[in-house]
Amino acid sequence: MIENNNDEVLILGLPNSGKSTLVNVFASKKASIIGSTPNTTRDKVSTVAEINNKKIVISDLPGYLEDPDELNKKFQDKLDGYIKQAEVILFVIDVNSKNYKGLDKLNEILRKQNKTVFTIFNKCEKFKSYDLDKNLYKYIFDQDFYISSIHKTGIDELTNGISKKILKICRKSKGKLI
Repeated sequence: MIENNNDEVLILGLPNSGKSTLVNVFASKKASIIGSTPNTTRDKVSTVAEINNKKIVISDLPGYLEDPDELNKKFQDKLDGYIKQAEVILFVIDVNSKNYKGLDKLNEILRKQNKTVFTIFNKCEKFKSYDLDKNLYKYIFDQDFYISSIHKTGIDELTNGISKKILKICRKSKGKLI
């Protein structure tokens, strides 16, 4: 069990967007189960990862469903609380997704929060940012990153972005670095 930590990075998105793979990349181990079946992750999974010499709690959430079954509905009812606890939210989007209805719901939930949100466009193996579907621009929040978690490309830029934001939050909220 991981204690509540102010330096939590919460990863959320639709099913099969690559959230669990990204958690495993950060943790440098298999911390979250990966599967091709939607909603392989059934509850919040947290692990400690070291990002630029700072220990940070990384939490993986089940993929958000527009029409959840009873189990997922119970989980999704807790989503606002999970978001409030985290310092940084990673909104992971499969760059090839056309599920705008699901993305719109998550976008609406995130826009109601006063949190730092990084939009992570995943599965960008042979993709350039200028090729982004114009329908996906509305999901960009504080900063956007283009990665392939399975191939570990773009991860350095993302970890640097997270690290800088966590350090800035530490300075602001605690008045000093730990």
